[in-house]
Amino acid sequence: AEAELDRESRVLYGFKAVATRQDGWGPESAVIVQGFTPTSGEANDTQMSATCVFGWILPNEWTWDSAIRYATGNNEEDRFGVWAPSTVLKIPLGERWKAHAEYFGIFSDGREAETAQHFFSPGAHFLITPNLEIGARVGWGLNEDAPNFFSNTGFGWRF
Repeated sequence: AEAELDRESRVLYGFKAVATRQDGWGPESAVIVQGFTPTSGEANDTQMSATCVFGWILPNEWTWDSAIRYATGNNEEDRFGVWAPSTVLKIPLGERWKAHAEYFGIFSDGREAETAQHFFSPGAHFLITPNLEIGARVGWGLNEDAPNFFSNTGFGWRF
């Protein structure tokens, strides 16, 4: 039998607002609010997320950033929340390269079958211009609920 391919797409929208600037031991912080609305496929629920991010540039120019995210989720008729804490240490390797090591977790809240996933992810980033960065990372699940391995690439553009 020939396998069918389900096609789905969604639009992502949101905003990020600076809350505080670093002042001594007081971190720089921001709030991010996002929505994800399906535009094709079987899914028809808009999902939302809210994130508080905070971090420090350390005296050696290393950067330590952390975040706590809450998002809505669903699996068929099961509606639930998802908590996702993370922390990452970024180390400069020259003027344009940075390496990072990150821990993050994904924890369901109110799901019929609760899950708790833990991950470790190293990666590298290259600053093409002061406003354009590319990066790649790999990662491993640290427990049975988590996928064994993942990888991704991407870019960031500040405008």
